[in-house]
Amino acid sequence: MVAGVLVFPGVASAATITPTVTFDQLDGAAPCSLREAVRSANANSDQGGCTHSGAYGADLIVLAGDDYELSLPSTDEDASADGDLDVTESLTIQGLGADATGIDGNSSVTSDRVFHLTAGTLTLSGLRVHDGAFLLNESSGGGVLANSGTTLNLVNAAVSNNRSPDGVGGGICSGGAVNLNGSTVSGNQSTSDGSGIFSGNGSVTLVDSAVSDNSGTDGITAINGDTTLVNSVVADSTSTGINSNSPVALTKSTVRGNGGSGIIGSTVTLDDSTVTENRGGPGVFATVGNFSLNRSTVSDNSSPSLDGAGLRGSGTIVNSSVLRNVSATGGGGISTGGGDLTIAGSTIAGNDTGPDGRGGGIYFLSSGTLNLSNSTLSGNQARGSGGGIEADVGTSNLANVTISGNVADSDSTGPGAAGGGIARYSGTVNLRNSIVAGNLDHGAFSSPDCFGGVNSQGYNLFGQLTADCPISGVLTGNQTASPQLFFLARNGGPTLTEALAPASPAVDSAYPGSGPGQSCEATDQRGVPRALGGRCDKGAYERVLCRGQLVNVVGTNGADSLAGTSGNDGILGLNGADRLSGGSGNDGLCGGAGDDRLAGGSGKDFLDGGVGSDRCAGGSGSDRAVACERKSSVP
Repeated sequence: MVAGVLVFPGVASAATITPTVTFDQLDGAAPCSLREAVRSANANSDQGGCTHSGAYGADLIVLAGDDYELSLPSTDEDASADGDLDVTESLTIQGLGADATGIDGNSSVTSDRVFHLTAGTLTLSGLRVHDGAFLLNESSGGGVLANSGTTLNLVNAAVSNNRSPDGVGGGICSGGAVNLNGSTVSGNQSTSDGSGIFSGNGSVTLVDSAVSDNSGTDGITAINGDTTLVNSVVADSTSTGINSNSPVALTKSTVRGNGGSGIIGSTVTLDDSTVTENRGGPGVFATVGNFSLNRSTVSDNSSPSLDGAGLRGSGTIVNSSVLRNVSATGGGGISTGGGDLTIAGSTIAGNDTGPDGRGGGIYFLSSGTLNLSNSTLSGNQARGSGGGIEADVGTSNLANVTISGNVADSDSTGPGAAGGGIARYSGTVNLRNSIVAGNLDHGAFSSPDCFGGVNSQGYNLFGQLTADCPISGVLTGNQTASPQLFFLARNGGPTLTEALAPASPAVDSAYPGSGPGQSCEATDQRGVPRALGGRCDKGAYERVLCRGQLVNVVGTNGADSLAGTSGNDGILGLNGADRLSGGSGNDGLCGGAGDDRLAGGSGKDFLDGGVGSDRCAGGSGSDRAVACERKSSVP
C-alpha cells in the first residue's frame, strides 16, 4: 500500500469470457449465461454457450450494464450447478460500475448466497452483489462466502442487501483476506457476528471504502487478522463498528454512529482519524495492548456499562482531542485500569460520568504511570470525584498542563465526592509549570481545584487551595490567583486551547531555567516554541506575538499553507517550506526555519521571513517586510 492506494497483484487473464444473456441457465447449449461462464473459468474449458479460449490461469469474465439474476434453486452443491456461483480458482469478474452492473442472488428463489469462493483469489470489479441469503441450514455469508486461505478483492464494487439469517457475515464471510478499494458494504443483515464483514482468519483492508448501515450485529468482525482502514468509513451498525481480537489501524478514516462501541481491538491506532457518536460502549477499547492516537478525535461516544466512554485501556495520545464522551460509570473521557498512559499536546474536554462515576476527564486507576504534558483538561464533569482527573494509584506526572473549568459532584448528590480539578486517593501526583484553577466541587468536601494533595515540582498556579489539598515538595514559584484564561477556542494547532489574557499571572512566570523535573516543555500545546515568548508561561498555552499580533494560526514541522481570517491574525510557520497568506485584517506573518513564501492580504500586514530563503509579496494594504531574501510590492 502506497499513499493510500491498495495495489492488487497483476494477473494476466488466461481467458476472457463474455456472457451473452442476463438470465440464469445451465443446459449445455447457447447462449452463454453467467453461471456457465463461471463453470467455464473453473474448468478451463467450454461450458454451454461459453467459449474458453485461453490456457490455465486466472480468467476474466466481462459483464454488460445490466442485472444478472440467479434463478436455479440450491441443492447446496459446490460446482455452480445451481444456487450460488461457486468459484474454484482465481477469477476476475468485471462490470461497468456498481450502479450499472449487478448480480442478484435472488434468494427467495435460490435459497442461496451469491458467491462461494473455495480456492484462489476472486476479484469483483465495477459491480454490485445483492439479495443473497443462504437459507438451507445454519451457514454464513449472505453475499459472499470465501473459504480459508482465499483472497476476496472488491474494486469499485458494492455488496448490499444480503442476509445471513442463522450465521455470520451478512455481506461477506471470509476465512482469508478481504480487500476493499473504492467499494461499499451496506444494508446487509446477520444474526451473529459481522453483519457487514466477518473475517475468520485473515486481514481486512479498506481503502477509500465504506462499511455502513449493516444491521443485526457488528459492522466488521475480524478474528485473528489485522483490520486496516485508509480514507474509509465504518458507520451505523447495530452493534460495534469494528470488533476484533487483533490490531486495528485507521488513517484518515472515521468510525461513527454505531450502536455498540466504535472500535474494539487488541491494539488500536488512529492517525488523522475520528471515532464519534457510538452509543453502546467505549469509542476505542484496546483489550490487550495499547491504543495510539495522533492528530485524531474521539468524541460524543456513550458507554452505558463500561468505564471509559471515549477510550478504555492504556496507550499514547498526541495532538488529539477527547471530547464530550459520557460514561455511565467512571472515566467519561479516558479510563486506564492497567499499564501506562501518555498524553501530550491534547485536549480532554466536556466529558461526563454517570451517578457516582469518578474521573470525568481521566480515570487513572493503574499502578503504572500517567504522563500528561502540554495538554488542557476543561469542562469535564464527574458525578463523583475528580472532575478533571482522578488518580487512584500509580504515579502521575503533570507538566505544563491547564486544568480549568472541571466539576466534581456535578449533580450535588455525592457527600464523599471531591476534587473538581484533581482527586488523588493514593499514589503520587507530581505537578510543575501548570495551572489548576477555576474548577468547582459541589460536594461536602468543597475542594474545587484538588483533593488529596499533590507533590509540587515548582512554578504552579492554583486558583483555590483548601485543607483537603496539601501541597508538598518544591513550593518555589507557586501562585494562588485567578489565571485569567479565555474560553476553550481554536488558537492555532490541531486542538482547542485556553489562551492566557495579557495580564494573566501565568505569563512569563514558569521555571526560568532548565533542569530535570523543573524545566518547561520546549513547545506549547499548539507546537509554538516557548522560547518565542521569552520566559515560558505556566500551563499548556504560551502567549506569543508575531510582529505585534497574537499568534492564533500555527503550522507544523512540515510544509503548510496557512491563511489569515477577517480578524487580526498572528500566523506562525515552523520548520517546513510554508506558504503564509494574510487575510483582511492587520496580520503578522512569521516564517520559520524553512524556505517560506509570505503574501500580504488586504490589511496592513507585517511580513517576517525568519530563517531560510524567503519570498515576501505585499498585498493591497500598506505592508512591511523584514528578513525576506526576495521582496515584491513591499518596501
